[in-house]
Amino acid sequence: MNRYLTIPEEDILSDPEAAADVILHAVRRKIPYHFQAIVPLGETLLVTLAQGDDGRFPERFIFAPFRSCSADAVAVEINHRETAGQTLLASFFLGTVLWGFYGVFAEEEEMV
Repeated sequence: MNRYLTIPEEDILSDPEAAADVILHAVRRKIPYHFQAIVPLGETLLVTLAQGDDGRFPERFIFAPFRSCSADAVAVEINHRETAGQTLLASFFLGTVLWGFYGVFAEEEEMV
């Protein structure tokens, strides 16, 4: 069974950390869920969470705009964030700005 959250664009633009925390709180409930997808719907994002554990425990989620929309610049930024432990989970446009949604996951040794 899936669970759905709606997050207004305005919430991401005004406080991306708080918007990401809404998703983090939703996956950490008694019944485990994991992030599945983001579907842009006009001025709202529909976030899909799938029931069950996908083997990764999120420490935090991050909404962040890309500095550029060129393929080379986006690839460099994704690699830079991956090196810093941030995994790109989704991307979407808010207006003309490309945004990324990243997950920071606990190491397997930390989960034991």
